[in-house]
Amino acid sequence: MHDIVRQFNDISDRDLFQSWQDEVRLRNLLRTCAATNVAFSEVDHATVDFLYRSLYWHRRPDFFQVLFINMNNLAIYKWLNAKPDLTREFLTDLPYLILETRPDFRQLRFLINIYRSEYQPEFVRIINVLDISICKELFKRTANQDLRTVLRERLDKMQKQSRFDYGIKISPRTKSSYSALYGDKLDLLLRAAITLKTSRQYDSLQPDHARRFAALLEAAGAVFEAGLIEDSLAILADAYINYLDHNRTVNFEQETVLFKLLYRLLRRIIPVYALIYKPSAPFTAALSCYRRCFGLISPEPASLEFLKIYEIIQEGMIGPGQNIMAEIGLKAAVVKNYRPDDVFLAVLYDGSKAPVPGMTKQMQLAALERMRALPHEAFIILEFLRLTEKIHPGSINGLNLLRDYMELWRWVPLPIFLNQSVIQELGFDSRTRRQAEKLLAESSSSAHSDFKDFFARTYRGVL
Repeated sequence: MHDIVRQFNDISDRDLFQSWQDEVRLRNLLRTCAATNVAFSEVDHATVDFLYRSLYWHRRPDFFQVLFINMNNLAIYKWLNAKPDLTREFLTDLPYLILETRPDFRQLRFLINIYRSEYQPEFVRIINVLDISICKELFKRTANQDLRTVLRERLDKMQKQSRFDYGIKISPRTKSSYSALYGDKLDLLLRAAITLKTSRQYDSLQPDHARRFAALLEAAGAVFEAGLIEDSLAILADAYINYLDHNRTVNFEQETVLFKLLYRLLRRIIPVYALIYKPSAPFTAALSCYRRCFGLISPEPASLEFLKIYEIIQEGMIGPGQNIMAEIGLKAAVVKNYRPDDVFLAVLYDGSKAPVPGMTKQMQLAALERMRALPHEAFIILEFLRLTEKIHPGSINGLNLLRDYMELWRWVPLPIFLNQSVIQELGFDSRTRRQAEKLLAESSSSAHSDFKDFFARTYRGVL
């Protein structure tokens, strides 16, 4: 860009027609350049006019970026300040530039001089994305009472939020004892709180901003990994509705990426939610959730069909019939159409046969491999192995499945993942059995009462 501007400044005005041709050529060349953080040491009004003619009507964000980087240049500041409508447009885009570039105070000093009372709505949005240190510097250096009032309100709000967010203290802490499937639960909740705090910066701009939606998706994922299934689903449902109502500025490429992220999250979260809240009919519950809350998202067929396998398994747990394994095999054949390479489906045996050597070990490995990626499928595989033991006693000898159930329970401490029946049926190893009984005992005692009460309130009616 520097080279193009230099060529423009070298254009001779002796031949007017030739100078017009040269400028048109340089304008087209400038529009093909990649946007860069170009700072000009020397620039005059004619040069800024050239940049305006070249970029404003074709690559407006790039033009505003050039202005922003050079706003401490007196010539550029005077050029913009003489155009109130363009100034207002620039200030409207400025919060996005600040969030993308994270400038220091020196790059934002021009805000003090450019402030006018008629720009206050734009300034409120700008100040809402500034961090506390920059707000303090602006407050110290401006004498404008209107601007000081806006900055004081922002500072008061940030100081109140500086230590706590969503009930979580934002400060260094010692390692907690809430380690689970995806890591420490408090660390995950802290990460979610910080991400939600970041998303609030975009709330002050536009609810449809792609980065806000991405931040909410990230927060929902962390909340899910902390074991708060319903809360993660609520975040996604709210973000999805807002996105559909206000997605005018998100381009197709951004939307494709965002919907892929949402799709992957939903295929993890909704089946687990359905298992917890409607264990007798999780498939119907999951499908209903998709249709009611995420109407434009097509569920992954295989993940939902696993829930039908679970329903058959539960029938077998109540009273194993002669044909129960055949029913599971038929349903597995349907799911296999969607996932021909699925190890679990590949090793499902015919209902008339006993388990083949090594088959149960393969299935346990299949469960462990998807424990974090698709925990509902991991759980259903474990339940199938438990049913296998009921029908063919001794078929899972040597497999310590109880540890896998305990891992799920540490993630979401609900009876569906660990209960006395599971301990009695799978507690072959006395040491693991004692650990499982201790976990259940702790859940009904005062130990970890803070998290226990939190989960009790979260899963009211399920515990």
